Amino acid sequence: MAAKLVVQDLQKRLGDQEVLRGASFTFEQGKIYGLIGRNGAGKTTFFNCLNEDLPRDGGSFHLVDDDGNLRPVTADDMGYVLSTPVVPEFLTAREFLQFFLEINRDRIPYPKAPDVYLDYMCIDEADRGKLLKDFSHGMKNKMQMLVNIMADPTVLLLDEPLTSFDVVVADEMKALLDVETPKQLDNVETVITGSVRELCAAAAQACRQLGYEPTVLTDRLCCQAKEAGSFLASIAKSHEDSDHALAFLAGGETVVQLTGSGLGGRNQELALAAAPGIAGMKDTVVFSLGSDGTDGPTDAAGGIVDGNTMQRLSDAGLSVHQVLADNDAYHALKAVDGLLVTGPTGTNVNDVSVVLIKR
Repeated sequence: MAAKLVVQDLQKRLGDQEVLRGASFTFEQGKIYGLIGRNGAGKTTFFNCLNEDLPRDGGSFHLVDDDGNLRPVTADDMGYVLSTPVVPEFLTAREFLQFFLEINRDRIPYPKAPDVYLDYMCIDEADRGKLLKDFSHGMKNKMQMLVNIMADPTVLLLDEPLTSFDVVVADEMKALLDVETPKQLDNVETVITGSVRELCAAAAQACRQLGYEPTVLTDRLCCQAKEAGSFLASIAKSHEDSDHALAFLAGGETVVQLTGSGLGGRNQELALAAAPGIAGMKDTVVFSLGSDGTDGPTDAAGGIVDGNTMQRLSDAGLSVHQVLADNDAYHALKAVDGLLVTGPTGTNVNDVSVVLIKR
């Protein structure tokens, strides 16, 4: 456990200007420090050198644990909240947090559902399905600060973090930063009451009760939605000649590569992408839905297609290839009665995608 960050004789020149000259300080763990100085005094340059965004001209910095052992600062040790927030503007708040959790699963040992984190930041329910490009500067800053707090770095650098917040939000952020994350809890018993694995198992049992022979393909589906849809269609095609009813299930969360400006969600895109592969197949459906009843910034939980969907889309003058390029699965599925609308379910354990072959 690192006890302190030690900076020794840090030096940096920008052109002919000496910005940092012998900057030295010891930052103790569990404390919040403020750097005060005029504009251009070198505060941001100091942060950029610590984060290794800028090469330093001299000096060093390292972490020291409680036993006095030194070790270098790694990328995982450092969190940096920029004065101008940088967020993926074509993801929703929920999608951004889910993506961040996925790529940092090794750094966040006990992840929570995205909505739990959004509750921390007092992000309104109505805003959670909006694209981040439609967020205000202050709201983007809240999202940037949130993912850094989620990562729980050893050192968190905050470059003018509160200037874009109103008085109330600034006070909330100060209180949040002042709370140290517990590293160990000895008086807690953890009971897992729901997970994507449990979701898949429950869905498989429901299929079994309906007369299908279920197979859970994975509970870690994490590719692009279009690829997952095509893959599930190929599974259906491979078992087209089966003489008994089959169900294939996949749990997890896919991602959508945005190439257009349409409306939809990953589950709707997955389902629509499966339509060409099962075109003309009898008694076969592919559907996908979010366990929370929400898929992207829409009122649908997901989508469903069958062997006749391609013909119905063609009759409606719609090209699946163009719709997917526009990321407009919502309107296409709505035109062929292919939306799944459940309303909020009150839970969130990722998504489930299913192939059903009835016999």
